[in-house]
Amino acid sequence: MQSMSKIVNKILGILCLVLIVSFILFRLIQPASPFHLFGIQSYTVLSNSMEPAFQTGDIVIIRDIHPDDIHIGDVITFHQSGNKYITHRVDAISHEQGNTLFTTKGDANNTIDEEKVPASAIMGKKLFHIPFMGYAAAFMSSTAGIFLFIVLPLLIYGGITVYQYTASKNKKESSHIKGRNYS
Repeated sequence: MQSMSKIVNKILGILCLVLIVSFILFRLIQPASPFHLFGIQSYTVLSNSMEPAFQTGDIVIIRDIHPDDIHIGDVITFHQSGNKYITHRVDAISHEQGNTLFTTKGDANNTIDEEKVPASAIMGKKLFHIPFMGYAAAFMSSTAGIFLFIVLPLLIYGGITVYQYTASKNKKESSHIKGRNYS
């Protein structure tokens, strides 16, 4: 039974490692693209337009949502021209020529956003935010962060694995030698 739990733990550890490395590789290959997993995405807040709800450096976690399920007061993230993503609160909803349009406004802004947001530009609705985690994400994308959070842990993990393997091999060899009869 103990060996089965060890196997399960190793499989779970490998799966977690694969997920983490996949996420990091995705961020390195396409740093401007949002990470999307099971309808959940994360974005780093780059301005204070939504204070006090969240601040620069926070990470906003959003989920996919159908435009019909968005209501006034909801916080949404939308794509704007120039590969820019904005997270603001819905101030009004209108319908023009069969298209749903959202009027948005940052909580800290005095006026509504100039452009109405078409339903096709909606990335999702805010689930929650993590204060200041954007700074950590930015650091982890740097060379020092990659070394500290990827290379170094992988080296340590590899070293521990090699040590455990050689220690168990040495233990087997020494028990095999003790078991011999030299008469």
